[in-house]
Amino acid sequence: MAQTQTSIAPFRFEDLPIDLHGEVFAHLTSPSDLLHVAQASKLFFRLAIRLLYQDIYYDTPAHFFHNLTFWDRNWSLWGLQDQGLENILETPRSVVIGKELGHGLTIDHYYVESHIARTRLRFGTDLGLKKSREFFPPALDCLSELLMRFPNLHSISFQQALFSFKLDKLLNNLPPSIRSLSFEQCTFLTPTPPLETRDSMPLLSALKSYTGPVDFLRSTLRGCDGLERIVFPSSIRDVDALMSDTLPYTASTSTRFFDVTLQKWDIEIMHAVIAELPGLEELRIRVWDGFPDEVGVLLEFLFFFSSERTLTLGNVERPRELRSGISISTS
Repeated sequence: MAQTQTSIAPFRFEDLPIDLHGEVFAHLTSPSDLLHVAQASKLFFRLAIRLLYQDIYYDTPAHFFHNLTFWDRNWSLWGLQDQGLENILETPRSVVIGKELGHGLTIDHYYVESHIARTRLRFGTDLGLKKSREFFPPALDCLSELLMRFPNLHSISFQQALFSFKLDKLLNNLPPSIRSLSFEQCTFLTPTPPLETRDSMPLLSALKSYTGPVDFLRSTLRGCDGLERIVFPSSIRDVDALMSDTLPYTASTSTRFFDVTLQKWDIEIMHAVIAELPGLEELRIRVWDGFPDEVGVLLEFLFFFSSERTLTLGNVERPRELRSGISISTS
């Protein structure tokens, strides 16, 4: 008796549930790999383009300004209305501003090959140099407008940026969805006074993590009730300055991680911080002058660990000398 052969339809990637598509593409961590995959088919393009623009890193003014046309483009005029780009502004979740673009946020001076100071006043190419170089206008206003167009943006990080008096426009126009805001090794060219928020409503009420100067936390970000992680990278004078200028804010009960840099050591710093932040789980202290006695610090941390407090990890170290420090935890 002849056996009948049953034909099995070939498996197609398109037949998988859309959730599995995302799981598979999530393993492609290289932007170049995603870009190559996006060129394989319309389906792959729709999936890859979302991952490519989920986490954005702008490292240079050229990268930023040339990319602006992507967000402003009317895709239907290009015949690409069915490529999944109609809601592309909803894709970005995080934006990192690199050092070179960070220095181009405001009008500043830099030196070219001839060591003659030039000002970024135009967007074009200078052919008079030995090596052609593009010049761009200040990017702060353009960046502020672009970030406001990302409704699902969760994280913004500025690395070694220069900020001018227009910083208030940037902070007031950030999307309310922001959960993490970071200013890493940034320079503020003018003082940072308290800012007036829109309609007297708390600014960035969804914020969970903050790294930056004290000024914003005690003024502009004072209404962030859910702030869980705080890092002050700039040196604070002493405990009195910390208590009077920094800690009294509305998120004292929700903060779990606190990282502070002190100009001068004082044993009262641990008592002061823990008293103000009763739910604190991890405390990191960096000290420039008067590094503490190791035994004394260990005894203080052991006291807090044994007194039914939430603190589980404590660390005291010198800035830029991570190997020289005191660390203790309950684990």
